Amino acid sequence: MSRQQYQGTPAWLEERHGGIGASDVPTLIAGSPEDWRTLFAVKLGLLPDQPAYAPEAAEMGHRLEPLLAALYTEREGHRVQRVNRILRHPEHDFIRASLDRRRKGVVVQLKARRFRDDEWGPDGSDQVPDAIAYQETQEMLVAGVERADVAVLFSGLEFRVYRLGLDRTLADELIALETRAWAYVARGELPPYPGPAPIRPVLAAGEIPADPDTTAAVLAWHAAEQLRAESEASADAIKDLLRERLAIVEAVRGDGFRISYRPSKDRTTVAWEQVASAYRKAMEEYGVDPAWPALIESTFTTTTPGARPLRITIEKGALTHAG
Repeated sequence: MSRQQYQGTPAWLEERHGGIGASDVPTLIAGSPEDWRTLFAVKLGLLPDQPAYAPEAAEMGHRLEPLLAALYTEREGHRVQRVNRILRHPEHDFIRASLDRRRKGVVVQLKARRFRDDEWGPDGSDQVPDAIAYQETQEMLVAGVERADVAVLFSGLEFRVYRLGLDRTLADELIALETRAWAYVARGELPPYPGPAPIRPVLAAGEIPADPDTTAAVLAWHAAEQLRAESEASADAIKDLLRERLAIVEAVRGDGFRISYRPSKDRTTVAWEQVASAYRKAMEEYGVDPAWPALIESTFTTTTPGARPLRITIEKGALTHAG
């Protein structure tokens, strides 16, 4: 395609409806039955196009793109090029992608995120949320490259770049899934929902696939957590009721129990880090040798090994279909 197709224009929307775009891939792979039906109802023209983001968020993302591109160029030392059209796979016309930026041999995804959760790995790694990995696999396929850089600004303060390589097995699975689904669309039919996660999760460095015992343990933990949350909610509601009953008294005694509702003693805390910083600044202003504050700081500084917390992240709707 030689004509330009800026995002949001009629030409761009027409191209989106004529195939499966990279932003559609997370729904295609791990979306709910409702999301799946909505996606292909749009492709069939039965529903209007569903915007991925609220207008305000989309506008903010558009405004941030030049900044993120500049941060990426400064960080990586490579200038990037804007791609003002939707690209098509050379062999499968319906497999399409709209790139944020690209440079020689690399597609570049620019993103701004409010928070960084456990799905994002260390800076420079290939550990990104599965939805991002699936999307970037499609972009690499369509662009004919084997690397994608995901440049992310977290909380407006922390800039990171993740580097993904093309997983050929995942790419083949993705092409097969899209080919099966689009065959129905080409006949004017709604593709049947294939069930949750028809494609294996993307494994980042240091990860292994879960075996049946681990999966069973996670399911058991999830069920226990739901019961605990329900129990805590009930206990909190009862405590709120008791606080209302004891609003003007400090204690109640009953048959075999006592409830106390007295205010605790006021607690005073000292912000020692701020105090130390103020002392250091005062010492510098009075001309004290800078080595002295550094020596004092090193004397009272200790390094303890980092904790290894166990965090279990359940993707939205992932366990809805589990037995």
